[in-house]
Amino acid sequence: MRNTAAALAAIALLALVALAVVNCTKSDPVAGTGTDIQLSANPADIDLRTGTKSTITATVFNMSGTVQAGVALLFSTDTGRMESGGQRVKTNSSGVARDVLIVGSNDDGQTAKVTVRSGPQKADISVGVGNANKPPQAKFTAQPLVGHVNQPVTFDGSQSRDPNGDQTIEKMVWTLTSDNPDPSIPPDLQANCTRAGNKETCTFTRDPVQGLQTEMVRSFAYGQILTVSLDVFDDKGLDDTFTLSGIEIDWNTPPVANAGPDITTEGCRGFLVSAGQSSDPDGAIVRYDWDMGDGAQYLNRTSAQASHAYQCYAVCGNPPVAGPGCSYTVTLTVYDNGAPTAPGYTCDGSTHLCGGTPSGTQSLTGIDTLKATVLAPISGTMCDCICGAGNTCP
Repeated sequence: MRNTAAALAAIALLALVALAVVNCTKSDPVAGTGTDIQLSANPADIDLRTGTKSTITATVFNMSGTVQAGVALLFSTDTGRMESGGQRVKTNSSGVARDVLIVGSNDDGQTAKVTVRSGPQKADISVGVGNANKPPQAKFTAQPLVGHVNQPVTFDGSQSRDPNGDQTIEKMVWTLTSDNPDPSIPPDLQANCTRAGNKETCTFTRDPVQGLQTEMVRSFAYGQILTVSLDVFDDKGLDDTFTLSGIEIDWNTPPVANAGPDITTEGCRGFLVSAGQSSDPDGAIVRYDWDMGDGAQYLNRTSAQASHAYQCYAVCGNPPVAGPGCSYTVTLTVYDNGAPTAPGYTCDGSTHLCGGTPSGTQSLTGIDTLKATVLAPISGTMCDCICGAGNTCP
């Protein structure tokens, strides 16, 4: 009988202790009506290859938007466990309380729902769990977007990325779709490229030593409009595609202007400039324009040469300042005879950029410059310089 009484007394004592603990926990301040609990997770998704935890941060605001310190929050989850183990966590002076979500390999592929409660208020946040591979992201540039036959176009896929944080892009596949394809693949790309109809496919795979070639340089024999796609594959076989349309290859190749070397001359003394070294790789130059830099221009010339004399040697700057010499930039612009006649040449003005006109005869230009330095004229020369018109310059 005594033992029974003692046992009952012990149970009663434990009940009182438990009640005291509960009352103590429940007496903590809780969020009231109108309180806002904002949640964040870092990381937002748990990658089991690199970790098993995500820190859940809760910030409590009152109706006025002021952070609330000392508020008791209870964190819970339907996947994994919370580090607090069911114990309430109080907000600090910044209104912030934190707990840690902990998951394991058995939770792979799940989405953990973390719930934070305080009084009548609650908030939820989802955290992905797993080590699923995310697909790569394809991107490339083409330079130039308007090219010319027999001149290189560079397709650069180096901006493609693998979002998993490691370099796992293993293969790049370029697809060039043309409205007027070349008759053959350039020799330097035949090992990587195949042709089927109007589509050319070029595949580059990561080399264990050299790595992955992310750039393809291609020239074209025919004028055409291209749609180019880049498909990138990661080491898990996932892929992504990026496409650029309307890449134009002009039948006409621009001429190359050559104004000659820099020159030194004297004020009021005539000199010659020559564009004789200029050339057009697929036709002929039919016009030469010279801008001498002092306001004088010689336009629509069929001769490669022009003569000129600078009328003042030492008027430099604004306002003019006398000096031992001046320099001018001479600009040469040459014009070719338009699009050539070539095998496979088709130009209807709407599907090909053939020199810019439906007939394909508009000229393309090339530009070059030289520097002309003008020194003081020899003593006794009559010229219009800083001494004044008609006076003898020193």
